Amino acid sequence: MNKEKLKRASDFIPLIILLVYAIMLLCTLATTNYAFVWRNVAGLIVLPITIFGFYKQHRIGVLFLGVTLVLGLFGLLSYSPGLTRATVSLSINDFRIEFWGQPIFFLWLVLHFILSGRYYVGVLSKKYWQDLTLK
Repeated sequence: MNKEKLKRASDFIPLIILLVYAIMLLCTLATTNYAFVWRNVAGLIVLPITIFGFYKQHRIGVLFLGVTLVLGLFGLLSYSPGLTRATVSLSINDFRIEFWGQPIFFLWLVLHFILSGRYYVGVLSKKYWQDLTLK
């Protein structure tokens, strides 16, 4: 396997992790008294859209995966039967910063940026989006 194919294959690692967590979520919900909450439903709806993005165009799939991970980080979707949230506060004098979200998504997002960060170079430029829509 050449270097480019290996890089391309490594882009799927965070997606595979999410798929495993989604399968574990479905198995847990089927065998226990846990119930779906809207965050679980949102996560299960967004996952096929992300997979379709990879099918349609690899770069679009990577970008959708990044958006999925950011949504999960801030608690807008979840692949856990029990919603795990953490609040981190930083107080300096009277200035206070709070983060409320799911810490595991931070780990997955860091992994995603390490493996697929090359797709985000220039993402804020007009040329990036013109090139993306032309392909």
